[in-house]
This record gives sequence, structure tokens and C-alpha cells, in this order.
Amino acid sequence: MKRHTTPALTGLMLLLCLFVTLSGCKKKPAITPVTPIPVNTDPAISSFSPTSGRENTVLTIQGKNFSTDFAKVNVTINGKTAPVATLSATKIEVKIPANCGHGFVQVTSDGRSALIDGFTYQYNKITEMLYILQDDKLWAADLF
Repeated sequence: MKRHTTPALTGLMLLLCLFVTLSGCKKKPAITPVTPIPVNTDPAISSFSPTSGRENTVLTIQGKNFSTDFAKVNVTINGKTAPVATLSATKIEVKIPANCGHGFVQVTSDGRSALIDGFTYQYNKITEMLYILQDDKLWAADLF
């Protein structure tokens, strides 16, 4: 048995094939690569306490991005090295060095530094007393 197709049916089939072919050839949108935002790894000091103290008082420094390697961390108070007692990525404890004066606390971690102002060194107050015995009375006076 012979099959006959009409020209209208053949034309319709050709249009259908053309539609399917062209609809599959859509251009895909180009994907633009995203540039990653750099992460800041510099150390940062958010606070320290106490804000004043004497020699060997423990000073606690709060912040972020501190190295946890003692060999890579240096802390100074007004340029005098403060020995590091404990260390984490967010907290450092140091002992206040003698006669370090007033001013800045600086943390250097992996070669990068953070600085904060506001430390006051408390000097030991030396009081001298002057005693005077006069007319069987003892007088005392403070000398600074």
C-alpha cells in the first residue's frame, strides 16, 4: 500500500522541524566571572583593659586577626616591649613593662600592625615624711 502525503502536510512538517531547530539555538547569556572581595586580615584592636596600670599588671587586648603563633606577635606600650602571656586570634594578654609612660598600645601580628591610644602608666608614688620635734610635740609633714 502506498502512502500519499499532501503538499500542505509536508509544508506543515517542515515548518514544525524548522521551529524546533531554531528554538533550540537560543543564545545563552554570557556568565560574567565575579571578582572575589578581598578579606581584610590586618590585625585590629577593639579595646584594652585596664586603661592604666603599673609594672607587671596584666593588660588584656581585645580585637581580631591576631596570629596564634607567639613568634609572630609583638606588643609594645609606647615603644616598650610588653611580654605576651596568653594569645588567641581575638585576645592577647601581656604584662605592662616598667616606666612605659602614657600613650599607644601596638600589636604587630604577622608583620602587620594595629595601634590604639589611651594607655596611662601609673608610677609608684614615693612619699617622704618630715618629722619635727618641737616643744615636746611631734609634727609630721608630707614631702613629695
